[in-house]
Amino acid sequence: MRTRRTAGWSALLAVAALLVGPSHAGPVPPGAEHSEAYFPSADGTTLHADVYRPAGHRNKVPVILLVSPYTSSGTTEQGPALNYDKFIADAELFDRGYAWVQVSLRGVGGSGGCGDMGGKGEQADAKAAVEWAASQPWSNGKVGMWGVSYDAWTQVMALATKPKGLAAAIVASPLIDYYRGLFMNGVHYAQLWHATAGAYAAGDLTPPSLTGPPQQHVNGLTGTASNPRCYVDNLVNGENGDHTAAYWKERDLVSRAAGSKVPVLWTHGFLDANTKPDNFLDVWSTLRGPRRARFGQWVHRGADSPGIGREGLDQYLRWFDRYLKGIRPPVQDAPVEVQQNDGRWRAEAQWPPADARRVALPLRAGSYMDSAGSTARRPNSTQLLDGFWTFTQALPYDVHLAGVPQLNVNLFAAAGVNLVALVYDVDPEGEARLITRGASKVARDGELTVALYPQDYRVRAGHHIGTFISGSDDDWFDPGVTGRRVFVRGGTLATPFLRYDRDLEPYLDGDKGADLVRVPTATVEAPTVHAAVVKGPLPPRMVRRPRR
Repeated sequence: MRTRRTAGWSALLAVAALLVGPSHAGPVPPGAEHSEAYFPSADGTTLHADVYRPAGHRNKVPVILLVSPYTSSGTTEQGPALNYDKFIADAELFDRGYAWVQVSLRGVGGSGGCGDMGGKGEQADAKAAVEWAASQPWSNGKVGMWGVSYDAWTQVMALATKPKGLAAAIVASPLIDYYRGLFMNGVHYAQLWHATAGAYAAGDLTPPSLTGPPQQHVNGLTGTASNPRCYVDNLVNGENGDHTAAYWKERDLVSRAAGSKVPVLWTHGFLDANTKPDNFLDVWSTLRGPRRARFGQWVHRGADSPGIGREGLDQYLRWFDRYLKGIRPPVQDAPVEVQQNDGRWRAEAQWPPADARRVALPLRAGSYMDSAGSTARRPNSTQLLDGFWTFTQALPYDVHLAGVPQLNVNLFAAAGVNLVALVYDVDPEGEARLITRGASKVARDGELTVALYPQDYRVRAGHHIGTFISGSDDDWFDPGVTGRRVFVRGGTLATPFLRYDRDLEPYLDGDKGADLVRVPTATVEAPTVHAAVVKGPLPPRMVRRPRR
């Protein structure tokens, strides 16, 4: 999400914000000439743009656009604030004939207004920025958007508002629904996520650089003066766990961005604790224009991050060259590149793959206390029966989960409590490695269905799949507790498994990446496993894909 990069807030925002690398003031990059511009958003709010064009280039050029809250360079720095300077340099954008335009969202830098955390104002800003960049006399009318986190969220806003001139997007780790950044099915995320709106308000209220032009200071005064309740509304409404509230509906972009025909290349990590892993499929899978994706085992990273384990810069430039310049790519990239849990990369025609079929793994009956104290690294099944396990029998062969597992349970004495589900890969020595998780507030007794986070995970023969059900996962969620005992009458974990064995097909070049070491692991004693094994249907043994 967003903040100005001021040192006093850095520790807080490391958790509370959806962070990218900071902007900084400095000299204009080699090969570029810099100018500033101001233009109105739909409601008249003045927006500020930094424009970098190829030096000496007088022909119309395509535009790579960043619409961002991360454009402030502090109150004392001089020179334009430049985001993604490494990408700009590595891609040699100006030598390649691209313009780079950074537009500050309302409330930030030289823009007026008050940031509304993905509301109608910022959605209008994203649309206005695209249409302004496309209409400039030095632009060829084709705009491609770039960015990670909040900068990618503004791209989803643009997909939803359908601006003229948007010709391509490279979307990395966005939100598609602000609610999903703070809640999962009514359960609030843990740690400093409660401070998100306050941290962004403080960032917005930081004045622009003292060395900046007077108009920036005038614009900076218009936020609270024109809408004094703006920040208060974000603080209050951001704590409302009711997804049907008007505040959240305004910031839910799924239905409006779905079906976009804009060419989109999307990257997202299955381990992302910031823009959670349930923030891509509901839009990406519906896109009707050209689309590509990279999904895998990383946390909150940009499209060009070396930490994901596979080089991508050339692919991203091919995407922009194709849709902003009309250059047919010299190589054909796979529709989807996915990194599975062992770090290996493979190509897929779609994701989840077409051969994934759900198998309903049975869950035991049991009970748990709706209380704190359990985490993914220490699932508490001993003190006061805080949670309980179900394990499959030891797998007779490898199985490969790919898609969105779905928990289906029947609950008693449950109205108003919380349910957390953690799914593990448990090896013969009792090391349990987290596969996926999910949570939900429970409205009433009876049937409850919870879609867990998507994942792509191969479980080896001899391992168990273990499901732990409780009321807490303190490192990830902060649901509040009732202290009540909840009874689970049983259920299933409906899990998509691949039919065709990817080990019998070529893998792509690539490394494990930096983030697999962050996956939580726990230890489960053998008696706990043996006491909670439920024999039931297993996915069929994988086979070789038939030749076409």
